[in-house]
Amino acid sequence: MKKTLCGMLILLLLLSPALAAPQLSDSLFVAAKQAAQCLMTGDYDRLTTLPFSGDAPDADEWASFAANYRTDSYAQQDYAVGYWLNESWRVAVPLRDPDSPDVEVLLLNSDDGYSFSGYRYADWSQVAQECAASEHVVWSAEYVPAAPQVFAD
Repeated sequence: MKKTLCGMLILLLLLSPALAAPQLSDSLFVAAKQAAQCLMTGDYDRLTTLPFSGDAPDADEWASFAANYRTDSYAQQDYAVGYWLNESWRVAVPLRDPDSPDVEVLLLNSDDGYSFSGYRYADWSQVAQECAASEHVVWSAEYVPAAPQVFAD
């Protein structure tokens, strides 16, 4: 019994690093925020230099992708959230302050925490649901609503 228990503990210790999320690089937050701004201003050539693990999308692909968004010409640069879900990091940049569920989001995936592996359109309600399901959530700067909330005693 003791040998079996000891063997199981050793196996668990050996497997635990494989189950943990890799570190999320701060540089991905910076790159994601810059990407959101470039996407909104139409600077698609700069988007081709994002740190993708494989081939980065070309300017035409980014221009086509930008058609998904209603928001144009400005993306906030204060807030971004990274969360671990389905064995990859998601870095979400809301284009406006994330104060309502319909705020549009640029969502970039990262399998290794240091380079992007994909991207997609999302809204804040999707991101909030995915964050709630994640055990690892990291904000570049946590969003705090400007309106004070008063609670009765």
